[in-house]
Amino acid sequence: MALGVLSTAAYAQDNVTRFNVAGETGNSQFDITKIESIKFEGEKMIVTHSMGTDEFNFADVNKMFFDTVSGIEGVYDSDAEEGLHVSIKDGMLTATMPENDIDFRVFTFDGQLVDNVKANSELTYSLAELPSGTYILLVNKKAIKFIR
Repeated sequence: MALGVLSTAAYAQDNVTRFNVAGETGNSQFDITKIESIKFEGEKMIVTHSMGTDEFNFADVNKMFFDTVSGIEGVYDSDAEEGLHVSIKDGMLTATMPENDIDFRVFTFDGQLVDNVKANSELTYSLAELPSGTYILLVNKKAIKFIR
């Protein structure tokens, strides 16, 4: 089975500390446990993290700060070709894909199927009921690693 792109999400009662950069071109948030380095070179700040590198021009940065949230919420890359949009907030997964069917499956990390749900255009699924563990959430061809 091809899982496609694998994203990571976590939902836990533990607090997560984030480093935030707010600026003229938008806002960026980084889980501090995923940051490998922050460098200042000339007029730029370079943040290297587990997913790559982001550069910020000082002239564009309005504010940098740390905050703490319970669990992690996220919006995961949409599949522009299919119109798929997936987000997780407060233990709820929401998937939308206008005018198309959604096939949602939950697997344990060792590959056992936990649940299989089909919906038309929009799906809402509570992840809060899952026992603690690591799961693969498969939404059509999009795979998300989920830690509960």
